[in-house]
Amino acid sequence: MRSGDLLLNLVSRRAYLSGKELVLSPKEFSLLAELMRHQGAVLSRDLLLCRVWGYDFFGDSRTVVVHLRWLGGKIVCNPSQPARIAS
Repeated sequence: MRSGDLLLNLVSRRAYLSGKELVLSPKEFSLLAELMRHQGAVLSRDLLLCRVWGYDFFGDSRTVVVHLRWLGGKIVCNPSQPARIAS
């Protein structure tokens, strides 16, 4: 999948930004893949929690917010003007 200069290889589970490989945790990769599958759509924390962590996850939806923050720090060039992820 591609979004501008962000490339996601679902087979190898590798992500690249401007040709440079990103170091993502398995959850960050899955979260990014889910977001890229639904570019431009508004996805709730609960929906992301179910799709990325699974229905049997016993935890809080704030986990999604924390992972989005970590992911954003890796893929957003200017954090004061996030162009890739809006929360």
